[in-house]
Amino acid sequence: MGAKTATRLTGMALALGGLLGIIIPFIRPGGLVVEPLERASRLLDRVQVLADNAVFTHTSSLLGSLGLFLLVFGLLGLRRTLGRGTVKHMVVTLGVFLLAFGCIGLAFGYGLNHIIAHTVNHGGDATNPRTLLTVAVTIQAVKAGIAIISGYGYLLGFTCIAAGLTLHFRSGLHRLLAILLLVVSAAALISLLIGDHFHDVAGTFYTLADYASMPLSLWALILGIAMYREHAGLTPNEQG
Repeated sequence: MGAKTATRLTGMALALGGLLGIIIPFIRPGGLVVEPLERASRLLDRVQVLADNAVFTHTSSLLGSLGLFLLVFGLLGLRRTLGRGTVKHMVVTLGVFLLAFGCIGLAFGYGLNHIIAHTVNHGGDATNPRTLLTVAVTIQAVKAGIAIISGYGYLLGFTCIAAGLTLHFRSGLHRLLAILLLVVSAAALISLLIGDHFHDVAGTFYTLADYASMPLSLWALILGIAMYREHAGLTPNEQG
């Protein structure tokens, strides 16, 4: 009874993390709705958008960080539903560790968004805004590097988790979804690699990699609901 309750709770966390992952791109400055920006846009442009929409910056940063940690917590619970010592268990475990690395980095980036908006709007001497912008752009440059390496962990983690669940589910909707998300996450990973090395097309491929977060979050939402409803393939395994 306790194991089932724990699985339902982690399923709720996974579903909520996925739901927040779907919502955040719509309220994050520079995202889909609030002053959209190309992913390879100038650092100064990104800083200005964060500062001009400080309320959305702070809100999306807090909710985004919460969603990332709920996602990792939920996937740790998912891992426990698989047979310990099996190939699928090891592949999903690797994926969860990679995803955790990526989520920690992305959450750290959300924290830097707070600092960027605060620096520009309340950072000091208003008679010298150029200095504040210089500081904020420097922070944004650091954040960009963190976001890139974290993105690799995030996408590679989902790739491994999807591969493990492809082995786990023998048939049905969840196997089909695992296969589809394996393709999506692997394609997004390749897009990120291309964007990093071919700057003439960086904007396009960064955008493709970024948009992959939407179906991945939707998948997490569906998996979380299935865990909460005690889907036959996601029942507790005490050895996990």
